[in-house]
Amino acid sequence: MTNLLYNWNFTNETTISDALNNIIYDSSANLSAKIISRNSISSSTVSRNEDGINLNNSDSDAGICIDLLGLDSVQLGGNISIEMVLKNEDLSRNSIYFQTIRDVEGEINNDSAFVTCKYDNLTKLLVRTDNRTNAGYSYKTASVASNQIDNTNFYHYIFTISYESGNSSIKIFINGVERAENTAGLTSQLTNTLRQSNLIGTQKNPTDAIYLKGVVKYLKIYQNAMASSEVTSTYNNYNSAPYYSNIDSGTNADKYTRRHSDLNTYFTDNPSITSFSMTGNQLGLLNSAKSYNVHKFTNGDDIDISSGYHYIPLSGQNQFIIFKNGTSWYKITQTSVDDGENAIYKYEKSTDSGNTYDAPVTGNTFGQSITDGSITIGFGGAESGNSGSSGSGNGKLVVTSNGKTTIKLNGKIVIK
Repeated sequence: MTNLLYNWNFTNETTISDALNNIIYDSSANLSAKIISRNSISSSTVSRNEDGINLNNSDSDAGICIDLLGLDSVQLGGNISIEMVLKNEDLSRNSIYFQTIRDVEGEINNDSAFVTCKYDNLTKLLVRTDNRTNAGYSYKTASVASNQIDNTNFYHYIFTISYESGNSSIKIFINGVERAENTAGLTSQLTNTLRQSNLIGTQKNPTDAIYLKGVVKYLKIYQNAMASSEVTSTYNNYNSAPYYSNIDSGTNADKYTRRHSDLNTYFTDNPSITSFSMTGNQLGLLNSAKSYNVHKFTNGDDIDISSGYHYIPLSGQNQFIIFKNGTSWYKITQTSVDDGENAIYKYEKSTDSGNTYDAPVTGNTFGQSITDGSITIGFGGAESGNSGSSGSGNGKLVVTSNGKTTIKLNGKIVIK
């Protein structure tokens, strides 16, 4: 199984007509990426909107790209997977989608590795693992059997690198389907080292560089190579779910609209879908980098929260849902009329599978949360997370809001 290391969401809720020098942070490790120009540009432009970063590169010898500055100080290596969603609007260019490279002058026979995902009539993955010699590069390539993409649609790419002595492999998946594999064997594992250049849309050396003309929606980097089943699941989730901009810094009103109006519209427009997954930053939830299961709301729903993270757009006076964790059930009810981010909720807990509930904790508002052992409940809709930590909670509820913590026991405040 893979582990998500870095996640850059390049979409933006509103349109930024001139996005040059915008800085975007990944939601997993807070690493920076910056939109930059190299050399002097005359006609190339860059904008940013709900689709992503629009690289409108039209200069012949200069252009705009995304510099993943935060990766410059990261030791990235071993078996990895790279996930991207982008639209290539000019298939006549030999465009680089993503490149991470260490190529320091004088470092012959030292760590000097690269990974390049590119389009050159065919979609390609170039990998040189380490130890450059005077004989030349030690690299393997893989490319699709035929041109599977066009210049009008977004495509979902996953590139995987897996080294195992005698059984190494690099693969390309496009829209969830394996399009190429090279099993000829890498010389060695991708070295876990610093690479001084990490770019989207062009190569390290600006001399004679070609710049991507298209739209980049996101980049995710994982530790370990994805198995085919994991690729299928990842693509299916992308294909069946909306992809929103990072709204962590938005107002409560913005977040409420995203969590309710936008989600309810999506579920209405897609009646066959009752749940899907997305990262918390797209809804402004408590754990921005975690993957949440988002459920369509029906009054009285019950949801198993014994693992993972969950969100449901609970709304409507006296409407409720129940989160189930074994015999511990958590009932969350909206007690006020619909009032956007000013809606009020109450929380009740049962330890006997819903037969009886403790005295309710009332007056919970948007942004507040309650922690009970390993379970955290968030309000503004209904959110749950299971940290998996030990402890039953012993009836203690920790309520957090705006930096203040209140501990309640059986509905009574004991510490504030």
